[in-house]
Amino acid sequence: PLQDVELYQLPVPALSDPKKFAGLFFLACPKAAIEARQKFFTSMGTQVASAEPGLLSLIRGMTRNSSACDEGVTAVISSGFRTTTVMLLRGGHPYFTRDFRLAGDGCTYAFMMGEQWSWKEAEVHKLTYNVKDRDFQVESFVQRWLGEIKRSLDFAEQKYPALKAQKILLTGGTSLWAGL
Repeated sequence: PLQDVELYQLPVPALSDPKKFAGLFFLACPKAAIEARQKFFTSMGTQVASAEPGLLSLIRGMTRNSSACDEGVTAVISSGFRTTTVMLLRGGHPYFTRDFRLAGDGCTYAFMMGEQWSWKEAEVHKLTYNVKDRDFQVESFVQRWLGEIKRSLDFAEQKYPALKAQKILLTGGTSLWAGL
C-alpha cells in the first residue's frame, strides 16, 4: 500500500530528446526500512536531517562523482551481501532499475556447503576466489547471477531500445571478485 512506502523522484530527460526534461524516475522504499536506517544512525548519537534509500544515494554518488556515467548508457551493477541491483543510467540520469536476490551471501553459502566450512571460512575463501577458476561448488550460482544480470539488460533494451548499455560498472562487495 502507498501509505507504507516513501516515494522519491528524480527528473529525467525524455529518451527521445535529452535536452527536454519530460519524465520522473520514481523509487519506492518501505517506510520501515527508512525508519530503521534513521534509528541506526540516531542510536549512535548522529543527528539525521533526512534519509533516503541506498539506491538513491548510489545514483547521486555515481552521477555527481564519476564522469563514467556522463556519456551514453551505463549499466551499473551493484551487488552487495543480499541483493544485486541492475541500473541503467543515460547521461547520468536513471531510467531503469531491477533488484534480484542473488548476491554475495549466495556465493558464500555455496562455498560453505560445498566444503563444509564455517561461514567465516567460506567468506574468507570467497574474497580470494577467482571466478575464472569455475569451481563446481559456485559455478551454478555465478551462472544464475550472470543470467539475471543479462536478463535485466536484455529486458530493458527490448522495452526501451535507446537503453542499450555501452559500458558496465560493477560496484558493491561482490564486484571485488577477481575474474569478473
